[in-house]
Amino acid sequence: MTSILKVDELQDSSGNLIIKEVANAITIGASGDTISIPSGANATGFGGMDLLATNTITSSTASSAFSSTYITSTYDMYEFHVVYATPVNDDTNLYMYVSSDNGSSYLTGAIDQMSTRNRPGSTSDQVATTDQDYVWIGSGTGNVTGEATAGVVQMWNAASSSMHTYFTLQTAGKVEADDQVRSMVGAALYDANTVLNNVKFAFASGNIAVAKIKLYGVK
Repeated sequence: MTSILKVDELQDSSGNLIIKEVANAITIGASGDTISIPSGANATGFGGMDLLATNTITSSTASSAFSSTYITSTYDMYEFHVVYATPVNDDTNLYMYVSSDNGSSYLTGAIDQMSTRNRPGSTSDQVATTDQDYVWIGSGTGNVTGEATAGVVQMWNAASSSMHTYFTLQTAGKVEADDQVRSMVGAALYDANTVLNNVKFAFASGNIAVAKIKLYGVK
């Protein structure tokens, strides 16, 4: 048997507001209240960031991909949080590839990028390229336990067939050869009005040893 409770306002035993609806405007709690989302639950539809997926790699794997299940027309911007990504091979770059056919193939020769790389004791240098196959997001990452690339990559307009897709990035990584931190900050674009629906992270050389990457949708 299915039961339905219909009320406009719900209070606790002391008469304090829990939830109230007036003319399609919903109020949850009262001023000064703390509203908690339990661990493992996702809050969606509030106009902020929605956690869509978390890819965790614990053993040697070629790449980490997010499919069209998550990358849709629902969101104007997607934000990838690379919590950590460590390569099997030492001193290698982390790249991000994009696809318009949900990963059956990855697009080549159409990404332009302008970024800077910096590390202590070295003059910063530019990543100024056109028509490359990937967005370069991590530089010279070491493979010793604890070394990784970490940071945030944002992707704009992926679902638009009338707008280029733009990327912004800010990452940090451990360069083992120099025992230093390296930052990468910059932007890139996919130079065509193509709907993108799949993204893959992979190192330039060898597999991913361990990684955790989170995908958020932003309306």
